Amino acid sequence: MRSSAVEVSLPDATCVREAGPADNDSLLELTRACPMEGDIGLCVDRSPDFFRLCWLGNSSFRVGVVYGPDGTLVACATLAERRAWVRGEPVRLAYASDLKVHPRYRGSGAAPLLVRWVTEQSRDIVGDPGPILLTVLSGNRAMERLFAGDRDLPRIESFATLRAHAVPVFHRPMPEPCFGVEPATPELHQEMRALWNLRAPDRQLSPLRPLGLDVASGARGTDLGTPRHFVARDAGGRVVGFLGLWDEHRVKQLRVTGYSVRLGAARTAINLLAPFIGAERLPGTGGILRSATVVDLCVPHDAPEMLRALLLAANRAVLRSGVAFLTVGLDVRDPLKAALQGLHAQPTDFLACASAAAGEYRGPPLGGRLVHFEPAMG
Repeated sequence: MRSSAVEVSLPDATCVREAGPADNDSLLELTRACPMEGDIGLCVDRSPDFFRLCWLGNSSFRVGVVYGPDGTLVACATLAERRAWVRGEPVRLAYASDLKVHPRYRGSGAAPLLVRWVTEQSRDIVGDPGPILLTVLSGNRAMERLFAGDRDLPRIESFATLRAHAVPVFHRPMPEPCFGVEPATPELHQEMRALWNLRAPDRQLSPLRPLGLDVASGARGTDLGTPRHFVARDAGGRVVGFLGLWDEHRVKQLRVTGYSVRLGAARTAINLLAPFIGAERLPGTGGILRSATVVDLCVPHDAPEMLRALLLAANRAVLRSGVAFLTVGLDVRDPLKAALQGLHAQPTDFLACASAAAGEYRGPPLGGRLVHFEPAMG
């Protein structure tokens, strides 16, 4: 049964304060209370440390929290500083995420308070006119209502549609080799970074530094796990493309809260076939759905066959490991999406949006180029 909202008095932005380690348990509980609804209902469990994921891809971050009069954590939001390429230039960005309101307290006014807090905090990072970026799940009516009402909130506009493709892992034939695909070794990291620096400026919002290589090198600590990278070589042996595969279980786990009728029937069929095709059985309600996310995607936009070969190599590497899906993010306009044909990928769409503390974003257009999208950093 859906719980009804409760009346909570939240008079002004003084209700918002910056979270610290003492808030960790409450933040974990709030995150678990806000599942993502769809054909598969998923609850994100960030145990044991809510803040660990906040470091991913960010130069710095702060988390705002709102508590009710009874001491219950009502809502939270995160604002982070990122460095990324915008129209071929390195830019400092304010990135907003993790806006969560406990189901019992929706309609209490906590969300507008946190939006105003994010807006004020962004001035420290990008000033009044600089971009505040965020991704919003497509069809998120609550966010649409939040920015459609007359609440004196900043104007938010979408500039691209991004798609997270969940590719099921099972035995698949490798394509005819047009180039060699192999696991990357640390000796190749310098060459891979050089290739990233060459290609990343052409893709809007690519991070200045490849996230997965930083994690793999230990630059962001060893508690985030170690991504595995795969490289594609041309006939002359040069690295011409690569991607990283990161198992997120050290920073978050996806716990199933339920299946739609349609997908529940499909789950039964998948679980019957799983032993014969090398797939993982889909867990029941309450179980953990293991996935791995593609990071550091560095493939020419006109080479979907290269991306396909890299994805199939990654698929083969995680067979029988407990990983059920590989998630790869692409702009819906990206020609690389052809690499996913026939791989039974399940799509989830997000809107890339921009705003500014000045009231609306009026800087250089963000949607004219293909947008780089890493679901791990969203």
